[in-house]
Amino acid sequence: MKGLQAGFTLIELMITLVVAALLLGIAVPSFRTTMQNGRLTGAANDLLRSIQFARTEAIKRQRNVIVCGTPDPTAANPVCGAGAPPAWIVFQDTNSNFTHDAAEPVLERHDQVDATVALVGDGAGMVAYTSTGFLPSGGGVPSMTQNIVICDGRGNQSIGTNSTARAILIDPTGRARVSQIFADVSAAVANTGTCMGS
Repeated sequence: MKGLQAGFTLIELMITLVVAALLLGIAVPSFRTTMQNGRLTGAANDLLRSIQFARTEAIKRQRNVIVCGTPDPTAANPVCGAGAPPAWIVFQDTNSNFTHDAAEPVLERHDQVDATVALVGDGAGMVAYTSTGFLPSGGGVPSMTQNIVICDGRGNQSIGTNSTARAILIDPTGRARVSQIFADVSAAVANTGTCMGS
C-alpha cells in the first residue's frame, strides 16, 4: 500500500493567494502614505535644525548668519536663490549685505531634498539672525521669511485637525517651530501663496 501524500489542495492554495492579495492591497497604500509623511517630516526637521543652528551661530560669532535656498549647495561659492528640488546653505554674512560673498564662510550645506517635496517660503527666501539672535529689521533689510510650507503632491489636505503638509513658522523674535496642524499650515499657505498640489 502506498503511504498517504501530505500537501495542499488547489482550493487551499487559491484561498491563500486571495488572502495575501487582500492584505497586500491594504498594506501598500498605507506604506506609501508613511513614506510620503517621512519625507516631509525629514525635510521639515532638517530645515528647522539648520535655522536653529544659524541662530546659535549668530549669537556665538556676534555676526549675522543666514539660511538661504540655493540650487547648488556644493558649489565653491554658492548663490542664494530658488532651487528645485530645494537645497540650502547656512553662511556668515560678515559685511551684512544679505548676500553670500566669496570670502564669507559657509557653515553648513544641505543637499537637495527628495524631488517629490516642495519648500515654498514668503519674504526674500532667507532667514537671517543678528548677533542678538533676533531677525534683522530696519531700512535696507530684505523681508525675512517667516512662513515656509513643506508639501508634496497631496498639497494641504485636512486629516482631522492635522494637514498632509508641514509648515515652519518663525515669529518676529526669531523662534522657529514645525507645525502639522491644519490651521497653522493653511495660514502659512495663505502667506506663501502656494503649495505643491493645492
